[in-house]
Amino acid sequence: ACALACAALAFTHSGGLSLLCMAAMSALWALFGPLSSAWQNRLITTGDRATALSVLSVGGSVAAMGVNLVLGAAAEVNLSASMMLGAALCAAACVLCSRAMRA
Repeated sequence: ACALACAALAFTHSGGLSLLCMAAMSALWALFGPLSSAWQNRLITTGDRATALSVLSVGGSVAAMGVNLVLGAAAEVNLSASMMLGAALCAAACVLCSRAMRA
């Protein structure tokens, strides 16, 4: 759904649709953030749970920083292309998470 919202943002010129897509992405983040945290908690079996969660958090922040830099640079060149890149990254993340949850 997030990938679809990003793809819609790439092609729309409507302010209302843009607002709706941004609201959808925010709602999805609010819904899946706690689910992701619960999934990570369940996977960690080490006694140093706090350290492992901290390392995951830092890794996620560094990855997000890199993705934001790439998307920002792409947006400087072409905003639609940047949104399509965001949609592709969201779709890839969905595939990877789906595979990881099955394992």
